[in-house]
Amino acid sequence: MVITQYSGSSAFYISLGYLLHLKFNKKLSANYVSFIHAVGAVLLGTMYKLYQKKHIYHSLKLWSSGYFIADSIALIKTGKISIMNIAYLYHHTAATYILHQDPTKYMGPDLILWGELSNLPTYFVYHYLHTKILLAKQLFFWKIFQKYVYTSIRVPIVSIIAINMWKKAQNKKPIMVIFPVYLMGLIWTAKILQEKKVPRIK
Repeated sequence: MVITQYSGSSAFYISLGYLLHLKFNKKLSANYVSFIHAVGAVLLGTMYKLYQKKHIYHSLKLWSSGYFIADSIALIKTGKISIMNIAYLYHHTAATYILHQDPTKYMGPDLILWGELSNLPTYFVYHYLHTKILLAKQLFFWKIFQKYVYTSIRVPIVSIIAINMWKKAQNKKPIMVIFPVYLMGLIWTAKILQEKKVPRIK
């Protein structure tokens, strides 16, 4: 039953991507799928924080694990070996792993909630970067918004979560598994802060 549930969740994202690709190009359709996952993860993460119900956390695990599995399959199918693809695959594996640890110690719901919340403006930036007509004002707005939202979450808030995890958990192995993902967030923060100009479509 568990395998069926995760297979169903992954199939949902794969099917959604296929349907969106009928209207949009591959990059935009993948971006929309990621955005839908992020919105759902934020909503489920918030609900779990408010109500602390096991069935909500189970739904969050299915929702996000299904996405990470589906996106990993898509990355592997490209056959491209790059630092970015390897980083994404590690991110998806580590995130799925931490979601299946004790949430009271390893704070999987907090990591998914704040991580995906910080990502939301990025999907709008990506959208405007890959549309046929460059809308400079909209792109500029979302890049500024992305800078403030992403950095204000990934540096102070996620750092506090990481410190709390370290204090609560006796077994540090799951923390070490997710730690490189935390570093990825800091590296991406530095990259965003260094950008001075709004890049044009490549």
